[in-house]
Amino acid sequence: NPVSFAFSADAGTLFALDPSVPQVGALSFVDRSVRILPISGLADPIAIAIAPGIGAAQASGTLFAAGRRDSKLSQIDVSTSETISTSALSFEPQGIQALGNGTFLLGTRRESSEPFWSFVAAPTPSIYFIPATPLEMAGGNQ
Repeated sequence: NPVSFAFSADAGTLFALDPSVPQVGALSFVDRSVRILPISGLADPIAIAIAPGIGAAQASGTLFAAGRRDSKLSQIDVSTSETISTSALSFEPQGIQALGNGTFLLGTRRESSEPFWSFVAAPTPSIYFIPATPLEMAGGNQ
């Protein structure tokens, strides 16, 4: 029962997260092979994203997985299936959406007063918040 999908940078591999196992299946369109990447250390994994490789994972890319119940973000080397790091979050992630090259959003705001939470994948994964600011409409009304 996949709940989240991501393509490799070259679009040659489709990654699918099945949280019930928990694992990610990697289907290669090039050689029609399937690899399984176990997701360990996350309670209730809900989303994945692929970023350009970082450090030793540069050739194959880096998989990021978000855990909802335990509020964690894990970084996994695609070539070795090894967890590189796991970061504790001070909020419950709702998903992972690409914002740009190696930059991601960790969900949407539930209320207009909540900040956006994002992370930058390289050179070291860093988590940032974007504060909520009121938007003024023409005429000074909100």
